[in-house]
Amino acid sequence: MQKGYMKRFLVLTSLIIVVTLSNILAAPNAIQTSTNYNNSLRIIRNGSKQQDNWYSLNQVKTIDRVPQELYFQNAIFVKLKNKAAITTDKKAIRNSLLQSSIASLNINEIVLPYEKFAKKFANKMNNKNANGIDRIYKITYESPVDPYQVCADLMNNPDVEYATPIFKRRLCYTPNDPYFKDGTQYYMDLMQIKKAWDISKGSPDIKIAIIDVGTDWTHEDLIDNIWTNPNEIPDNGIDDDDNGYIDDVHGWDFVGAISYPGATYIPDNDPNPSDPDKAHGTHTAGLASASTDNSKGIAGTGFNCKIIPIKTSADTSIIGGILTGYEGILYASELGADIISCSWGGPGYSPAEEDIINTASAMGSLIVVASGNSGASLDNSSEYPAGYKNVLTVGSSIGSTLSSFSNYGIKVDVYAPGVNIMSTVPGNSYLAESGTSMATPIVAGVAALVKSIHPDWSPAQIAKQIRVTADRTIAKNDNDAPYYYGFVNAYKALNYNNTDTTLLLPGIKISDITMLNGSSIKSYDPKDVRATLKNYLSTGKNITITLIPEDSWVILPTTTFTIPEIATNSMQDIQFQIQLTDKTPWFQGATRIIAKIEGNNNYVDYDAITLPINLPTSNTFTESPYQFGDAGTSMNAMTMLSDGTGIILSNMKISSTSNLSIINKVTSTGITMSYLMTDAFMAVHAFDINHFIIGTATDDIVGRSTIRKTTNGGNSWTVKDISTITNFVNYIHFYDDNNGIILGDPVNNIWGIAKTTDGGNTWNRIDGIPDPLANEDGLVGSGQFNGDQIWFGTTHGRIFYSKDQGNTWSVQNVGDSKPVVLVSFIDESRGIAVYHNSLEQITPEATLMITNDGGQTWIQSQTDVSGDDFYPVYCFSPAGSNNQYFLSKSGRVSVSNDNGNTFRPVLTKQDGIVALGQYQIINNKIKLWEVGTGVNYLLFDMTSSVFEPVQTSNIIVSPNPAYNFINIQVPQNFDQINSIYIMDMLGEKVLDCTDLRTSDNVYKIDVNSLSSGIYFVVISTNVKNYFEKV
Repeated sequence: MQKGYMKRFLVLTSLIIVVTLSNILAAPNAIQTSTNYNNSLRIIRNGSKQQDNWYSLNQVKTIDRVPQELYFQNAIFVKLKNKAAITTDKKAIRNSLLQSSIASLNINEIVLPYEKFAKKFANKMNNKNANGIDRIYKITYESPVDPYQVCADLMNNPDVEYATPIFKRRLCYTPNDPYFKDGTQYYMDLMQIKKAWDISKGSPDIKIAIIDVGTDWTHEDLIDNIWTNPNEIPDNGIDDDDNGYIDDVHGWDFVGAISYPGATYIPDNDPNPSDPDKAHGTHTAGLASASTDNSKGIAGTGFNCKIIPIKTSADTSIIGGILTGYEGILYASELGADIISCSWGGPGYSPAEEDIINTASAMGSLIVVASGNSGASLDNSSEYPAGYKNVLTVGSSIGSTLSSFSNYGIKVDVYAPGVNIMSTVPGNSYLAESGTSMATPIVAGVAALVKSIHPDWSPAQIAKQIRVTADRTIAKNDNDAPYYYGFVNAYKALNYNNTDTTLLLPGIKISDITMLNGSSIKSYDPKDVRATLKNYLSTGKNITITLIPEDSWVILPTTTFTIPEIATNSMQDIQFQIQLTDKTPWFQGATRIIAKIEGNNNYVDYDAITLPINLPTSNTFTESPYQFGDAGTSMNAMTMLSDGTGIILSNMKISSTSNLSIINKVTSTGITMSYLMTDAFMAVHAFDINHFIIGTATDDIVGRSTIRKTTNGGNSWTVKDISTITNFVNYIHFYDDNNGIILGDPVNNIWGIAKTTDGGNTWNRIDGIPDPLANEDGLVGSGQFNGDQIWFGTTHGRIFYSKDQGNTWSVQNVGDSKPVVLVSFIDESRGIAVYHNSLEQITPEATLMITNDGGQTWIQSQTDVSGDDFYPVYCFSPAGSNNQYFLSKSGRVSVSNDNGNTFRPVLTKQDGIVALGQYQIINNKIKLWEVGTGVNYLLFDMTSSVFEPVQTSNIIVSPNPAYNFINIQVPQNFDQINSIYIMDMLGEKVLDCTDLRTSDNVYKIDVNSLSSGIYFVVISTNVKNYFEKV
């Protein structure tokens, strides 16, 4: 039975690559080629010395590529380190270095969109520079150049602080089909809102800005709570309050009636959407503060608080998304909005957005944002503004039940109702909707109630109050508690820290982290870390801080700290040591520690400490400056060639009968994508970048498969129908230009395995293969070719083996009849197999099995390979190495010298999710290709790349510090030493010392040629590498 494309999703379950569909459907069966995509947008902020050798931490932020529909195609933000004037025609900037970089773009306009806000905010922010938002330039241009490429080039300009694409944001809702009294607003009782209203029904002086697609402010259940600008005379055509917006009596429309994407905005003073389908903003406004106790419609949590409608989307629903959300945030802050509700977001970090968020927060506005509807961990995904600091991030749950669509994680501050939520929609109507879009304004209304009784509280205090008074009922166990903190309780949010002196809670947050003698962890030695805790709420007493490392390779000698008392708005430090073990997988990355904070009145809260890692290594990780282009496909197969070029196949299912197949061609100049409306591309063998052969598959009842051959890079094809042999090609392998083999699924109860002797022009099925079981298939990715030997796994827990290029076969049972998704053999006897629980599983669960007798018996490895950290997507054993290697979904690389029973790390760079892998041997080094959002590779010694301190090995390095010579003494009967060298702080080899032995176990090294500084002595053996800082 055909298993469809789920066969590949077994291994690739969480990688989504994106492909634009425009102009594809218009030309079925025609091949097209896209442009290159750049992926080099990385902002590095190095830590700096504070005082007494304590340093702030290094920060690395990556601006990830997002689908094309989520960013503007001909516009960017550029922030300069020093402000420069714009010419009067708005076509150039008076900075020669920057101007030379953008001169070829055919500039349309250069403006300073946030300069006016910075000037107005200066007084309120004590003349601070409003995070430099007055130095953010918006540049629009006509040339057909990808904004990511423009930004990547500008990031090399020394006058540029950052350059970023301008993102469009999407709404966070999932549509579905007198309401408070009849129970339709069921969730109100869960939040104890009626008891909260007994304390405060909110104040009309408190303003909630709704940044959205527009709000029908004339709605019967909204109009009484719509804010009116007291400094503006309606309809006189004059900007009476001199804020730059004429007649903004009830808010503002920043986009207006544009008719096509990219059109010049036509702002106006009516934030009411003219298109009835643009109901989202009216819906969220009602949840925040619909007129309540008016015998109409619904009740809004804000009750009497006022709504400022701010429209940041086009009038027509044909042009979707939030286009000017951040300008809307600054406008709301300028108007004095106490709460700003943003029920939208999307992928793609933007430092410009972050600057705006920080500025609005400093102005006194609490920004309440949706966590997003991907059902994913916000800690490990790219979702903004939810991922920025200085926001209150809201997830969706109904009491203790998390909504299936809601994002979660320690970055989610609180959860609120988000399923079947009734609210206002245009035309005096009402409708139920679902999503974190709905949960967000509900919390915004509660925040407005808190502000009503605490008008002097800062945004940080309001946010903490809502979080620490939440009901901690969502997490099902203590381990999950930091990531599913609590369900909003409006009554407790108003009752605690109010008039009853027995109901006082602190609100403690880690406000700063520093390290002693450096901004990152650079060795396996203990490292001193200082965390500064700030209490935003009532005095905290008997405070206990427990540190919980998320990674098993981190040692914290002391994990518990106590603070007898911490007053309101005061700060106290805790200092602890952290030490990395030899199980650390990253030479460049980070580790996170959860801080559990407990105190009086059953106070419990959680925060995170993220510490950067930069360990010495001779390994190198090379990131491609290019990334795959734009909307949801799976990555299926790859062939990388010795010259660094290669072919990568991906597919996207468009309908039940049509498939978009993509050829991603990797060259030194980038990645180009070619695509065909054809059956899915599942297997590839490339002879060179222009000569390659592809195997296809179908998952329909017809069952067909072809071999597609090109010798000119895909400009033309020879297509061979092999449906009588197989309807699903899992592997293609060639031994030379003429002789090759395909591994395919069975047809008519005969395995679809065939050979060619003429370069793939004709194929002949191989007979005599053991019969398949009922419904048994092969699996893409579950195979190994080693010389004449072949292994492949099946959906039914079996592994087939041939030792003569596929002419004869035997079969072995791994056990449990589970799908064997990966196999790797060191030789005919020693091998490993990874199986999953089922073809349909969506969680990273896997079992690793080992054989040492050619598959006659299999035992389970003591290494657990389930979970995102270790979950393997590729395994291999280079000939002659006697090692097994794993590439995990997390990007972690591991090596085993006992055939998979235990593993140790191969130091690599932490760089996101990986879907495919392939290794090559280059000059006795392993070059491990990794396919994720781009194509990267790790280069490391075949023997070992694990670095341990010499103290673990009885190696003696002296004297230290060294002056003229270093003596290295190794123990008798020590592991074979392959090399000894000295490396600088950047990991560069500066002195080779291998041939400087003076006796059987002593090396004397002359270091006079080295300048003063910090170096590492590296002793490389067959088993591992040892180092000592000198």
